[in-house]
Amino acid sequence: MHELIKEAVMKRFDVLSAKAEKLKECAALREQAGGIEQILMGKIPESEKLLFNEWLDLQVQIVALQEQWLYVKGLQDGIQLLMFLLLSKEIIDSTM
Repeated sequence: MHELIKEAVMKRFDVLSAKAEKLKECAALREQAGGIEQILMGKIPESEKLLFNEWLDLQVQIVALQEQWLYVKGLQDGIQLLMFLLLSKEIIDSTM
């Protein structure tokens, strides 16, 4: 993918990700997850909290990379579908 297009796609992904974080449907789940995290952090010995936070950060990075991959693949699929439909329309129009 051309760098300029890739940059535009990633900017759009960032904008949509920011909006997704504010979805009302996720608020209750986010609150529940925060409560569980506090309980877990209270049970983890102080000496292990840094390791646990590193693990959490890695999990967030993994999910972010998966979401980016899915977004880019969805865009590519959409473009391929559009090209197929445009080509199909041209073929249908040329046979009439």
